[in-house]
Amino acid sequence: MFLFFYNTIILILSPLLFFVLFLRAFFKRKNFKFYLKRFYFGKSKYKGEMKKSVHFHGVSVGEILSLQNLIGKIKEKNCEVSISVGTSAGYETALGKYSSFPNKILPAPFELIFSVKKFLNEINPSIFIVAEAEFWFNLFYLLKKKDIPIWIVNFRLGNPKNYKRFSFYYKKVFSLIDLFFVPEKRYSDFLKEFRVESDRIVLTGNLKADFDFREIPDDEKENLKKSLKIAPGKKLFVCGSTTEGEEELLIKVFEKFRDKWQLIIAPRHIERAQSILNMIRKNSNLKVSLKTELKENYDVLILNTIGELFSVYSLADLVFVGGSLKPVGGHNVLEPVFHKKLTLTGPYYENFKDIVETLKKSDGIKIINRAEKISNYLELSREELKNSGEKGFKILKIMGGAHETILKEFEKREIKC
Repeated sequence: MFLFFYNTIILILSPLLFFVLFLRAFFKRKNFKFYLKRFYFGKSKYKGEMKKSVHFHGVSVGEILSLQNLIGKIKEKNCEVSISVGTSAGYETALGKYSSFPNKILPAPFELIFSVKKFLNEINPSIFIVAEAEFWFNLFYLLKKKDIPIWIVNFRLGNPKNYKRFSFYYKKVFSLIDLFFVPEKRYSDFLKEFRVESDRIVLTGNLKADFDFREIPDDEKENLKKSLKIAPGKKLFVCGSTTEGEEELLIKVFEKFRDKWQLIIAPRHIERAQSILNMIRKNSNLKVSLKTELKENYDVLILNTIGELFSVYSLADLVFVGGSLKPVGGHNVLEPVFHKKLTLTGPYYENFKDIVETLKKSDGIKIINRAEKISNYLELSREELKNSGEKGFKILKIMGGAHETILKEFEKREIKC
């Protein structure tokens, strides 16, 4: 009965979905094409070609990146892997990160019964592993009909009130899931309110904390300092993955510390580099340069190159991670914390909420409600900055290991590739 009413509602709402997609066509044609693929119209692309696969699903960029270590370990077992993604940004990320898995990265289907059936025929999964918080009844129902195990890894909550408001739905969906891997005990307690038995819940660390970063050797750091023309007597403040509107706030704070600090800004989207340069020249007397036009004696350097931010973090005395002073959701705090840097984030850190709040509890990261608060940390000595940064690294090491727990269950339950 639930299945009938659920799909009736979806069919009624489908025209609205079409309308939204056609509106997208006027603004982002690339996105429109991606979302059109999620209907799974037309002929099957992979049916009959794909072997049984361990299937991973992530809604967008953060979830896809969090699966890296786990996917790598599964590949080491000589398993076939397939991946589905719910957003165009996540899809592009998956294509870049997992290009060694040809023809196995697909758009996730919309929750239309015919789309889901077509999708499942194409991926041919032996197990379906979902990152974080994607709960679709039709998808899980059809997987269960095929007797395919469903695992949720790194389970997280959005707004708990929404789960409780629609508890009739979530109880149905949760009953179809074989295992929940949760990063904290509070999630285990929450799931039990939805009739999830203890033997279906496995406590792990946080999958996003299962980093596989490399240490930057001292000689490489020295060469990078020279190439970036870091002044020997000054401390370095690195602002990574900044988004529109944040740079202006950061510059206002930094200006009075220019005698003792240098600032490197790495915008999330490097195509914004020139506009940031123009903004700084217009609104301040700071000496500013692009990395690709590097000059001596700058106050502010704009990193307009790709792939260098991780290494640049290793030189910093203080780091701010952007996308967090504006309601963007925050970006990856793990990299600077790994380098033992005192790391700041703004109040909008939803994309890394569990990690940020765990680090915060033990003083391993600092949350600033407004940019002016950065002044307090720019006044600290190198020794104070170093001691605070080491706290975060110690906590991060404790948080890891989630993928090892998941792999043990994989072996214990004799999941076949």
